Amino acid sequence: MLCATINGVELEYIVQGSGEPVVLIHGSIYSDSYFPLMAQPILANHYRMINYHRRGFAGSTHPDSVASIRQQAADCNEFMETLNIDRAHIVGHSYGGTIALQLTIDAPNKIQTLSLLEPALFGHVQGASELIPQLESSVNSYKKGNMVQAIELFCQLIGHTQECN
Repeated sequence: MLCATINGVELEYIVQGSGEPVVLIHGSIYSDSYFPLMAQPILANHYRMINYHRRGFAGSTHPDSVASIRQQAADCNEFMETLNIDRAHIVGHSYGGTIALQLTIDAPNKIQTLSLLEPALFGHVQGASELIPQLESSVNSYKKGNMVQAIELFCQLIGHTQECN
């Protein structure tokens, strides 16, 4: 594993493949949960898969106190800077999904795409109170069965685009 020093801590990580960067943010229980994805040649042939261990996990720095979601998002942002990644596909699972949401709020220009796998509740994300009312039009379209419009409205809100690719 490689190691990057950011925000006063060391984060260990592994990189597989080449192409557009994909940053994987693990959940709270198993920091190696993405290793099966990392082993898939189809992904490594098309993407630069980056799996890092958040502070407090595996060989990364184990601080005395628990880092906030905002700090974890700042770690991810700085980690991307250290690896010279301007934009990436972000994948977050569970608590990692919540960190990915915070990263999206704090640094939307860093997000190429956002994939959330069973993220924790929005209420844990700072700034979400402003985001939730804006999601109403997307949710209403979804409830009416207009999935395409729901997705487009969601992408416009968080992705600064006119349509999803």
